[in-house]
Amino acid sequence: LNDFAASQPKDELRLRTYLPVLKLYCETKNISCALQLFQKMRFTKTCFLEPENYVLLLTSIAECGYFRSDSEPIKGAKELGYVHDSGPELFDELATEMSKEILEITSASARRLYNAFASGFKGQTMAQNLRMMHLLAAMTPEN
Repeated sequence: LNDFAASQPKDELRLRTYLPVLKLYCETKNISCALQLFQKMRFTKTCFLEPENYVLLLTSIAECGYFRSDSEPIKGAKELGYVHDSGPELFDELATEMSKEILEITSASARRLYNAFASGFKGQTMAQNLRMMHLLAAMTPEN
């Protein structure tokens, strides 16, 4: 992708150029490369990220359990400028970053995030009440 990017005029690198590669990294659970590519996308002036792009990255990281306190670090995260390379603090950093660029996510995206956390935190004592939610289920606030 770096060779391809270097050979293209600067104004031609858009979301459609990067998104298939990002999806592949996320599907294959190559979170380190996904995070690196996502950062590159964020700083490409002609690449306009949509809320679903953030949700794709966040759900992939959550499903792999990288937001757990006891998780392994994501290789290269600190080199990309993140203070934390795993755990809830990394989620805070990414969510703060996301909040500066997008206003809202859909309820379907919220369910995807919820299910990703339920999957990534499976087996944790603190998450014993997290259950997977059907994607068509209504989001109900519970306190």
